[in-house]
Amino acid sequence: MRRLLVLTVLALGLAAAPAHAATQGFGVFTHNGDGTLTLTVTNTSDALEQIDSVEFRFPIGSGYTVASATGPGGACGGGGSPGYTLCGFTDIPAGQSRTIRVAPSPAPYSDRGGGSLGIYGGGDCGNPSPCVSTITGPEPLPVTAPPPTPTQTGPTPTQDQTQVITPLTGTVLVRQPGQKVFTKLLAATLIKDRSEVDTRKGTARITVAKDKFGGTSTADVSLGLVIVDQMGRLTQLKLSEKLTGCPRGDKRKSRSKSKASRRKPKKRRVFVKSKDNFQTRGNHAAGTVRGTQWTTNDTCKSTTIRVTEGIVAVRDFVKKRTVSVRAPKSYTARARKR
Repeated sequence: MRRLLVLTVLALGLAAAPAHAATQGFGVFTHNGDGTLTLTVTNTSDALEQIDSVEFRFPIGSGYTVASATGPGGACGGGGSPGYTLCGFTDIPAGQSRTIRVAPSPAPYSDRGGGSLGIYGGGDCGNPSPCVSTITGPEPLPVTAPPPTPTQTGPTPTQDQTQVITPLTGTVLVRQPGQKVFTKLLAATLIKDRSEVDTRKGTARITVAKDKFGGTSTADVSLGLVIVDQMGRLTQLKLSEKLTGCPRGDKRKSRSKSKASRRKPKKRRVFVKSKDNFQTRGNHAAGTVRGTQWTTNDTCKSTTIRVTEGIVAVRDFVKKRTVSVRAPKSYTARARKR
């Protein structure tokens, strides 16, 4: 009785398949990772196995050829159509293996028709009739997921303590509490609560923490100079540009006009676009967002809130009432007559 040969087709480093007789054996292709296949012939008997040569074939009609192959005796011959290669082999001692490395064309080999291996030697595996082992597979090539794109981590606001100001267009300046001069922003910047933001020549996105669980609220602000003051879930944008002509407590001082006071504007404004809980505050009224766009125009004598989209809840400080203003309407709160 002929000693048993076992043919397995393995990726290097994987466990061997169950043992089978050479005439009934089978293997499963798995890829090496570089487009090649490794065929491993193992002698599972307890005696030396004499082998002269081994012939590997791709399935007929598969369209694959053997670009190159290397066996125990070096480079194999017979490559090309019809898709087979013949490798000189050496005897295999008991319990040992020999390998053939095959480079298919085109690569990688993805036909699940497998292939066959003919073993020539003495005894049952003679010449011209070899022992033939069929090969199933290969398994699908492993899909390697692309590495995750690293997320861009920026500054994070803290409720009632800090906000993030991101310049979107033009020039955006910031003066934080305790600072005397404004600083130009070039990127998203974490600022302290009650900082002054100058968007008269640009647009800034203000991001605040709306809770303690990572939620945020945003507003795009332009055309004005405001102090950002967060009070819980409400963030107030108070118009802070100094106005000329407003009455003061000391009448003697109000009559004297310095050069600085003559440079002050007679009106100020700010435009806000937001769907979150933001409020603009002028001298005589405040507008709170309900998912909208609005402009606040402020003078010493009146505050006008003009809604261009959605609804704004306007609080009239003089009349002490709140009015819902829908786009495209406006509301004007006037100062008390003296």
